[in-house]
Amino acid sequence: MANEKIVALSEKGFAELQLNKSAKLNALDEEMLIEIERWFSVWEADASVSVVLLSSTNERAFCVGADIEVLSRQTTESMRLWEFLGNRVLDKIQNSVLVSIAAISGYAFGGGLTLAAACDFRVASEGSMFGQPEIDLGWITDGEELAAWPGMWE
Repeated sequence: MANEKIVALSEKGFAELQLNKSAKLNALDEEMLIEIERWFSVWEADASVSVVLLSSTNERAFCVGADIEVLSRQTTESMRLWEFLGNRVLDKIQNSVLVSIAAISGYAFGGGLTLAAACDFRVASEGSMFGQPEIDLGWITDGEELAAWPGMWE
C-alpha cells in the first residue's frame, strides 16, 4: 500500500481515506481526486458505512492543495476539466449522506483547505497551519473554493 496516493480503510460503519503522497505533502492530482470521489461513492452504496474520516499519512501536512507540477502542464482546456473535477469532488463530499470529518495535522493550504471545508466537521491538531497561498500568485478563488461553503449555491 505504500505507493498508493490514497489509502482506503473501513471497519464497522467507519471508513477512512488517508492522503498518502507524502513526498509532495499530499499535493492533489487528478488520480487522487478521482479516488476520493470513487471511495465516497463506494461507501455511500454500503449501508454499513456512515462516517468517513479524511486524514493524512504525513503529520507535516493534511494537504497543500493542487500539485503545482501538475498544474504547470495544464492547457486552458485541461485546466477547465481540472476545475470541473475538483468541483465535482467537493460537491460529492459536501452533499454526501455520509458524515465526513477532516482530521487536519500540519499544513492545510489552498485546495487542501477547501477539501477540509467540504467535510461536515474539521478537527485540527495543535500547530496546524491554514492558508490560501493562491492569492499570492494572483489567482482569484473561484467555484472550487466557494463550492465547499454550505449555502453558497442556494
